[in-house]
Amino acid sequence: MTHQPQPSGRDLLDIVFENRNQAYGAYALRRSYPANLARALGTGILLLTAFISAVHLATLLGKRVARSQASDDPVIFTASDFSRVQQPLPELPKAASAVPSKAVQRFVPLVVVADEQAPELEGNATIADLTQSNSTVGATNQTGVSDGPPDLVDGLVGTFGSDKAGASSESTVYEAVDVQKMPSFPGGEQELLRYLARHIQYPTAARVAGIASQAVVSFVVNADGSISEIAVLKDPGGGCGKEVVRVVSAMPHWMPGEANGHPVRVRFFLPVRFELR
Repeated sequence: MTHQPQPSGRDLLDIVFENRNQAYGAYALRRSYPANLARALGTGILLLTAFISAVHLATLLGKRVARSQASDDPVIFTASDFSRVQQPLPELPKAASAVPSKAVQRFVPLVVVADEQAPELEGNATIADLTQSNSTVGATNQTGVSDGPPDLVDGLVGTFGSDKAGASSESTVYEAVDVQKMPSFPGGEQELLRYLARHIQYPTAARVAGIASQAVVSFVVNADGSISEIAVLKDPGGGCGKEVVRVVSAMPHWMPGEANGHPVRVRFFLPVRFELR
């Protein structure tokens, strides 16, 4: 019996399945496993690449549609941080006490006596006296004073009806701490943001110079809701302050602020942020 040479090119799988039934199925599955694994990895990588490309393409298309729906000028203006600038509270002078202090006995010793020996209390009115004194309450109408809100006179709040308060109430400009109701843009703060975003245009000089900062203006909302006394408190330059003044000057009438139930002139601070993006 002659020994036949083994065929070349045998691998570990051929050695394991030597002298076994290779047609059973396990041999074929193990033989095709590397090809199936490579095919699965390639398919997974292709699907992942296609998904990332689709997301990136959708983002680019969304930005292009947003630009086409907007104006020709790129949207580079954002209005934010509309918190009102609060002024510090004025320090009121301390008024001297008009009532002198008097020693008070905190604990009175208790003395138990009979009703006949109890002293009569002086100065206490009886029920009949109280009824008689209240008989005229509400019998006549009392006319109130409606000369307008009080005025700040020498750091103290003036009283209604005084000549000085009445004469200066129409020209007095109140701060945020002096009123009970601040003036508001028609529709609220969100409508104010939309109004500024629609009308403010980024100045060309500021865009070329790369100016991105905040402009702060102040203006007075009159008792009829009109705008006056516009002043630029902070101007980053490049025409940003002038642009804010232009848009504020064209604002519609506001809801006026109120002090003690009366519409008054209130100073309002408006920060507008210019951002390049």
